[in-house]
Amino acid sequence: YIPETEFFNPTGIVEEFSKTIRKELDFTEEGKNASRFRRNFSGHPHIFIPSIFPDLVSKRLLVMERIEGVRIDDIEGISRLGLDRTEIARIGVDAYFKMFLEDGFFHADPHPGNLFVMPDGRLGLVDFGIIGWLSPDMMESIASALVALVKKDFDSLIDEYIALGLVTEDVDIEAFKREFKADIIDFLIPLYDLTISEINIAQYLDTLMHVAIKHRMKIPSDLLLLNKCMLILDSIGRELDPNFNFISIAEPYASRLIKSRYNPKKIYKQMEKQIKDLTNFATTTPKQVSILMRKVLKDDLHIKMTPLGLDRLIRDIDRSTNRLAFSIVIAAIILSSAILTLSETGGRIFDIPLLGLAGFLMAFMLGLWLLYSIIRSGRL
Repeated sequence: YIPETEFFNPTGIVEEFSKTIRKELDFTEEGKNASRFRRNFSGHPHIFIPSIFPDLVSKRLLVMERIEGVRIDDIEGISRLGLDRTEIARIGVDAYFKMFLEDGFFHADPHPGNLFVMPDGRLGLVDFGIIGWLSPDMMESIASALVALVKKDFDSLIDEYIALGLVTEDVDIEAFKREFKADIIDFLIPLYDLTISEINIAQYLDTLMHVAIKHRMKIPSDLLLLNKCMLILDSIGRELDPNFNFISIAEPYASRLIKSRYNPKKIYKQMEKQIKDLTNFATTTPKQVSILMRKVLKDDLHIKMTPLGLDRLIRDIDRSTNRLAFSIVIAAIILSSAILTLSETGGRIFDIPLLGLAGFLMAFMLGLWLLYSIIRSGRL
């Protein structure tokens, strides 16, 4: 593998792609997703999720209610319906922030072909094959990150990134905080001199992704889907209204989510869970310590160590050994050819023994091949 791609977890990407394709090809899964979205938006005045006909659904067939309307990027069509484009953009983005910060279950493929503006002004959604999940903790961290961003509280912003699991365990947290904060301040401070409509969300998210890559932050697949959704929504919103920006729409959802953190019922549930965890820890720890001590006394304690990068080191040593052996063979051919050149045996060309000349030519070709392989590997 290419060591530089380790951060991107190529194996995980392929596995995620395989899982997504399998789900998209199974229409029973899509039908379940559609039904869940319909429940989440039940009674919503501006969002329409088509009904599914479960008796007609199979792995290869999905039958749902037809939506009458125009694509969300059909500017002329929306104008013919006499609808306000800015309001349509607001409705769409508001619906997605409800999914992101309230439901924790979002439609992860919001391209214009999946969003339809209906004659009555409602927005209809189709194609529920790709979905994303956000746990309550992730939703709270995202909301807190948005608030920290607005307040220029970069320390809290970094803490929320850590809470989201973006920083791997082998990272020096304090060093990461210092270096990441310096980069994030350089990037974010200029944004505070702009009005909301002047901030290019796509550019912001793209730069933030580059900063994350630089610091080898590990981004969960659902957060990557969230990032993709926000990029697409920003593009659609600006197409409908060049001055539109959806940052302000997130504020009420983020505020509600953060306020709910201090809800007495929620605090009680958290305390109840922590007490259960502490009780479980107190009852299981003595037994685990006893097992550990028995293994120590029986000299049966084994510690497994996995040196990082050992496979790559072995490959490098193996490659170097092969080159060394190859070089020795070439040197032996040159030495043998020199001895044959001084001998009087065999045919001759230009008064040079044929066997010696052939040996020199062979050594020359092999030497060129060895040099080429070293240059190509970039380890000259």
